[in-house]
Amino acid sequence: AGPNVPELAIAVRPQWIARGIGSRMLAGLIERSDGQYDGIVLTVRVGNPAIGLYQRFGFHEIDRIVNRVGTESVKMLLEM
Repeated sequence: AGPNVPELAIAVRPQWIARGIGSRMLAGLIERSDGQYDGIVLTVRVGNPAIGLYQRFGFHEIDRIVNRVGTESVKMLLEM
């Protein structure tokens, strides 16, 4: 994506999924990085419900890759 586009990796413990924790974490990270980067990229496994969360925040698919466990993942970008 570019030299000024960091890759984001976040996770929520299973017992906290669907409680808004991921949304709050993501909102805070985006807010703190606005103006510092050209964008943010992340990768998420195909079928992961978090794809909808990322899309709501403005991330869009830029590529599909085979991940480290041999399944397909979506590479997503948020342009800042």
